[in-house]
Amino acid sequence: MNDWQLAPLMAGLTVGLAFGGGVVALWAERRRRAWRSFAQRAEQARQHLLQQNTQARKQVELVQAELNAARHLLAVHSAQTGQSRFPDGAATPGRTEPAGPVIGYLQTDLERSADGFASTQVVWRAH
Repeated sequence: MNDWQLAPLMAGLTVGLAFGGGVVALWAERRRRAWRSFAQRAEQARQHLLQQNTQARKQVELVQAELNAARHLLAVHSAQTGQSRFPDGAATPGRTEPAGPVIGYLQTDLERSADGFASTQVVWRAH
């Protein structure tokens, strides 16, 4: 093979490799952009879930604080009035867990008392 035959062959090979490299670079750039977009959406979703989790925890803490305040008020009221905190044997102070699954339901009578408020009582039922 002569130099004049080898030169166009090498030029064609060089142009082909450059064109192939450019196509691969464009393909890789598209894949990188798609992956980056996916990663950003996943990070945004993760941040949103963390924010919702934090809000839910704050709400749970607030409800727990309100429940503890209500328990304290009930204990103080029971101690002042001399009433039992455990009506109908629903629970005893010595037991830490109920014998079975116990869920309290709030039942409200539609009849109004003399002061204008509906009488409300907690009824414990086992399921």
